[in-house]
Amino acid sequence: GNQIKWLMLFDQDPEIIRCSDKIAVREYVKEAIGENYLNRVFGVWDNAKEINFEDLPGSFVLKTNHDSGSVWVVPDKERIDKNLLRDEVAKSLARTYGVEKGEWCYQHIQPQAFAEEFLDAGSTGIEDYKFHCCSGRVNFLQYLYDRHKGKPKEEIVLRSGEVTDIIFTQDFTAGNRFKLPPQWDELVMVAEKLSKPFKYVRVDLYLVNGNIRFGELTFYPKNGNYKSDGPKKIGKWLKISRHSVRSPYVG
Repeated sequence: GNQIKWLMLFDQDPEIIRCSDKIAVREYVKEAIGENYLNRVFGVWDNAKEINFEDLPGSFVLKTNHDSGSVWVVPDKERIDKNLLRDEVAKSLARTYGVEKGEWCYQHIQPQAFAEEFLDAGSTGIEDYKFHCCSGRVNFLQYLYDRHKGKPKEEIVLRSGEVTDIIFTQDFTAGNRFKLPPQWDELVMVAEKLSKPFKYVRVDLYLVNGNIRFGELTFYPKNGNYKSDGPKKIGKWLKISRHSVRSPYVG
């Protein structure tokens, strides 16, 4: 947690702005690993009033690009209140995110809404592969599942594939489902290529029906505010260099 707080203050690399923008980061992903890992995007809008639901497929996910947590999963657009959804998106677009928490990068992002592909993993739900990386090296994986059931479970896995008994996040309970997937080497490769320019970043990937999909790059998970003992143990694994920081936005 303290290491993340330090980075928020002293490592304000302009590339973090582009990669925190959920739309602009797509160009970075194309450059680093190719566009076949990206979800399809069906529309991008500056204003919620511009969203034309008629142009969207029957299922999709709506997001805003400049904050955290503004996600609306729409498995069937015929069953939603479109005006209510527009109002919720408008509220997200209007809010300034991150300043009060010291997450400086978000204030430099032009707020937009976008609709992307709905990933259907069936009854098993989507598996989250959140790789915590330092300067292009995976330190550990935070594996999450059962989020669709409202009771997310977590396992912390080393780069070697060894499962630990550490609980990293206070919001999750211990899981017992992780098995090294056939795509493990590719998952690690994708995470390490995407994380290479950054002292620390969490690379959020999904494994859906055997396919790896990019989620987002997260530079300040939980704002560095972890309350369990896990982060204290894991913090020793994070080899964050404190040299050559770029801080043009400080002050």
